[in-house]
Amino acid sequence: MKSLSIYFLFLPFILFANVKTGLDVYFEEGLYKELKGKNIGILTNHTGIDKNMKSTIDNFKEHALDYKISAIFSP
Repeated sequence: MKSLSIYFLFLPFILFANVKTGLDVYFEEGLYKELKGKNIGILTNHTGIDKNMKSTIDNFKEHALDYKISAIFSP
């Protein structure tokens, strides 16, 4: 009976393993390209990460084409 309860404990993780954050979708669909030539501000906090545990700020810096990060807002 104990082994069965362990399966139920991990069931939610198995079912939702492919959940994407908004940050993942934003960069995978190329929506960041609409920022070309603009100054942007990023509103985030320490929990702002993607599925690979990479911060929001690092993601925007990596994909920076022709936009400039002018401000970062955080609590």
